[in-house]
Amino acid sequence: MTKKLLLAAPLFIASMLTATAQKVEFGGLGRAEVENNQLNDTTSASTDKTTGGKVLMDLGIQVSRGDILRASAILRVVNGFGSFDGDAVDFTFRQLRLEGLIGKKVKYEIGDLDVALTPYTIHFEDDIYNGFESELFGIRRDVVNYEGFVTDEHTRRMQGVNLFTTLNFKSGVESLFLRGFGNRLIGADKTSGQPDRLLFGGRAGLVQSKYFQIGVNAVAIHDIAGSIGSEDYQYRNLVTTTDFRIAYPMGKIDLELTGELGRSQHSDVLGSGTEMDTLDYKDGFMDIGLGADFKDMGLKVRGSYRRVGINYISPAAQSRMFSAFGAMDAEGSLASVNGGTRNYLLYDRFTPTLLNSEISTVLMAYNPAFSNVTPYGVATPNRQGLTLNATYEDKKDRLEAELIYDMLSEIVGVNVAETRQFTSLKGGLALHVNNFIGWKKEVTLHGGVRMESTKRDELSIDLSSNIINAGIDLEVIPRLHLLAGYKMLTAKGNEYLQERDDLNQYPTDGLVVRHDYDFTQGILAAGLKYNFSENTFFNFQVDQFVAGQDESAVPTGETLQDYNITQFYFNYTQKF
Repeated sequence: MTKKLLLAAPLFIASMLTATAQKVEFGGLGRAEVENNQLNDTTSASTDKTTGGKVLMDLGIQVSRGDILRASAILRVVNGFGSFDGDAVDFTFRQLRLEGLIGKKVKYEIGDLDVALTPYTIHFEDDIYNGFESELFGIRRDVVNYEGFVTDEHTRRMQGVNLFTTLNFKSGVESLFLRGFGNRLIGADKTSGQPDRLLFGGRAGLVQSKYFQIGVNAVAIHDIAGSIGSEDYQYRNLVTTTDFRIAYPMGKIDLELTGELGRSQHSDVLGSGTEMDTLDYKDGFMDIGLGADFKDMGLKVRGSYRRVGINYISPAAQSRMFSAFGAMDAEGSLASVNGGTRNYLLYDRFTPTLLNSEISTVLMAYNPAFSNVTPYGVATPNRQGLTLNATYEDKKDRLEAELIYDMLSEIVGVNVAETRQFTSLKGGLALHVNNFIGWKKEVTLHGGVRMESTKRDELSIDLSSNIINAGIDLEVIPRLHLLAGYKMLTAKGNEYLQERDDLNQYPTDGLVVRHDYDFTQGILAAGLKYNFSENTFFNFQVDQFVAGQDESAVPTGETLQDYNITQFYFNYTQKF
């Protein structure tokens, strides 16, 4: 009965509001997925087979009355395959949002929001380079990103209120953009002693002309005193930054100077009464770059320098998209393999199990074999150095290419005198063969690479990791594409790991653990995709995942990475 009422509620509300609303719109997404997995543990010849899938429907309803009021909701209905009765259907609301205008000037949003500012304030980004990968991997990644509210604008999904307005001027200044927001991150919990935790802030952005613009950003995370009966703030963090852009056209070349600089002020209070542990610190960053756009050539180049202090703490920018470690089976959940569980592998980036949508006030642990140069994005603390990048796009849509080179180091050593030295090279290309030879059907080759290196003489650190992407897209008949792809991760060497404590500091007396790495993980995929329209497609693919590891390089407490996973995957997606 409850499920039936939940299903009927948005339809009833929509019908009641239609009488007074000027416009009612329906939209959404439907998806059917089927997976058949076989996980083989080659060290013991054990096998774990699973089959599963679901039909999912996200029904969106938007009711508006001009620009004054807009209300929207997305109802999710999920039915797992193998369930043939109504009791097995799950109903939930994926999104609820109210929007409108105050005085015809200020726009407001209340409810589920997608928020982003700058890479150093509020930002959400994957730490592994996925450029120029096969569309077979992109299809799987799109599902994970959709489920985690990950967007191309690097927004974070929050719940709260957002106010913004733009003021236009006749002379001197073109416009002034003002924005303020507030969101609740964590509710009070008396059992754990956690008070209400809020995130709030805003931005003021001034556009003087097409040649100059500047913005000021502020993001604060505070625990509310008294929300669990205590008068002490448990956590406080304030990030303030300034960003700017100066453009200088020079005929066929456009020059651009951009940058952002700012600081964080951090205060942590742990415990209560006479057993309080308090730490206050502040640190800053700067990121300045100069770029040139050669318009006739389709070439853009940029060089930048950044310095991010070891105590620069910006949780909404530094919280990782994926957890560092885990133990899953072929479907991404716990399973017994070789008397234990397998560890987190590259394969699991295509399942939603490890996706993290929370904002962590403590820098999250990470696996250096996957990403060690910038595990928290460009806002990674204790980094300084140069970044050079270039992009090229042929005007005839024959070739797209990108190259990014990082030369970074730590600012200070972590419990040692010397600093780590980092280098990273990533890039790739997409070659549209059909546009070279005049074919109407698509023939595209993809290739990408990311190479990382970490070195330090003291304690002899030497770690290298590589990611290789390759793919082909062949349109055999109109709208039907044969696809193939390969992705490989290799890691070899050693690194010393030490996690920060609850006060975001490296303990001086903490245990520093050496980890040795020598493994290869590869995914070979082949399949087809048929595009019914721009928003509707189905694809079928077979993925073969292989993880091999030198037994002598297995970290303490972890199992041998030696598995084969074969997966048959079907996806039908329709957007409407």
